[in-house]
Amino acid sequence: MEYPQVLDTIGSYWPQGLGGPHCLLNISLKEAYTGAQRVVERNGERVRLAIPPGVHTGDRIYLPRSGREDAQTVHFCTVMVADQPPFKRYGADLHLDWSIDIRTFIHGDAVQVPTLSGQARLEVPAWTAPGTTLRLTGKGMPILNHPDMYGDLCVHLQATMPANATPLERQLIGDAVRLSGWRLERH
Repeated sequence: MEYPQVLDTIGSYWPQGLGGPHCLLNISLKEAYTGAQRVVERNGERVRLAIPPGVHTGDRIYLPRSGREDAQTVHFCTVMVADQPPFKRYGADLHLDWSIDIRTFIHGDAVQVPTLSGQARLEVPAWTAPGTTLRLTGKGMPILNHPDMYGDLCVHLQATMPANATPLERQLIGDAVRLSGWRLERH
């Protein structure tokens, strides 16, 4: 969506008298996670803005008054947060599609999954069905204005056949998959 279209779309959400958005700030999901600094220009002046952790698309960051504006005029920037694969954001929760070896589903094990702050250990119990979603509590997005609170990371597990499986393992895994009604992702 182009800048004028975004302003037309979101302009109807602001009450009259606020003057509408002054600028549009495009930030990455990682910047929404950690917070960021931006410099914007307003009336020939450079203004530094602090973008707090946990902002959402559509949130407004108000520009400080320079003292020259009419008291009724409020200037602000509207935040647009871009998706950052492999993550998808839903509120404060992050969702991740993650493929693991079918043997991990059968035997159970811990796997490392990415988060916006690095890696996290995810315990996969034995005989977990492919397609199951496991949650890592507190590994999602920070809650705006609550610095110690985070959403969850929801990991949607998909199974793959191991590349180094022996013919006997492939047959046994295939039988287990058919008996359980599971689906394997093809790579």
